[in-house]
Amino acid sequence: MITKRIVLILGAGASIPYGYPSGHQLKWDIIKKLNASPSRLRISLKNLGISDEHINEFREVLFESGQFSIDALLEKRPEFIDVGKLSIVLMLIPLENEKDIFDESVPPVNDYDKKWYSYLFQKLKAGTRDLSDFMQNKLSIITFNYDRSLDYFLYTVLKTNFTPSEEKLIKAINHIEIVHVHGQIGTLPWQEKNSRLYDKSIPPSEEIKKASEQIKIISEIESEDDGLSRAMHLLDRAEEVHFLGFAYHDENMRKLRFNEQFFKKKIETGTSLGLGKMEKDEILSKFNIDLINDDQFGILDHLKNNVSFI
Repeated sequence: MITKRIVLILGAGASIPYGYPSGHQLKWDIIKKLNASPSRLRISLKNLGISDEHINEFREVLFESGQFSIDALLEKRPEFIDVGKLSIVLMLIPLENEKDIFDESVPPVNDYDKKWYSYLFQKLKAGTRDLSDFMQNKLSIITFNYDRSLDYFLYTVLKTNFTPSEEKLIKAINHIEIVHVHGQIGTLPWQEKNSRLYDKSIPPSEEIKKASEQIKIISEIESEDDGLSRAMHLLDRAEEVHFLGFAYHDENMRKLRFNEQFFKKKIETGTSLGLGKMEKDEILSKFNIDLINDDQFGILDHLKNNVSFI
C-alpha cells in the first residue's frame, strides 16, 4: 500500500492513454467537427438551443484565437462559455469506452501511450487483504481533467477484487480522494443520485446541460470553491507532490498557490513530455519542480523510475 501522503496532480496528458485528447487536440477536434455540415456535434448543439449563427461565430473565433485550448479561449471570450462547455461535453462523452480503460492487450504505439492506472492500483493493493487494509492508503489525486476514467477505473477494480457491499465500496472509493478542480462531465452513480453511467452513448439534452454546468473554467473557480478548497487541504497535508501529464500553466499553478515557498519544498517530480529546454528552465525557476528528463517516456515509466510509494 501507499504509506506516504502522496498527492498526484494530473493534467490532460494523464488521460491520453485512455483515449482522451490533449487540450490542444480537443480544440482542433471541435473545430473540425463544426466545419463539417452536418455533423453530430453541430446537430446536437442546435438541438440544445444554440443557433447556427452562434455556432459559426464560435467556430471562427476558436479557429483564429491562437490559443492552445478551448478553455483558454473561454477565459477571454465569456460570451461563448455555454456553447464551449456543451461542445466539450459532447466531444468527451463518446470517449467513455470501458474497453479503452481495461484492455491492455494491444501494445501502445509509443512509450507515452502506456496505460498506468493498473500500475497505480497494484501499488494501492500491495499487502492488503481486505478493504480495511486498503483504506490505510494515503494517496490523493488532484485532477484538472473533465473526464471520469480514473474514478470509474478505481471503483470497478475495487468492486471486482474485493466484492464488497455497495456501502463498503463507496466508503473505500471515497477514501482515495479524487478532486476535479475544473469539475467533470457529470457525476457517477456512487457519487450522486440521478447521475450518469460511464457510457459513451449521448444522453438526453437535460443530462448534457447538467454535465456542462459541472464544468468550470479558471475564472469561475473562486477561493472558496469546494473543489479548490479540498485540493488545498490535500496539499497542506502532503508529504510529496508529483505532476503527471501537466502543462504547468501559470494560472493553474497560481490557483493552487504553487508560487508560494510553502509548497515549493514539497514538490518532488513532474513529467516533461513536449517541453523544450527553455520551458523547463523557466518552470524550474518559478516552481522548483524536478522535471525529470523523460522526454521519450510517459507516465507509467515516470512512476516506475521516479516515484517511491513507501
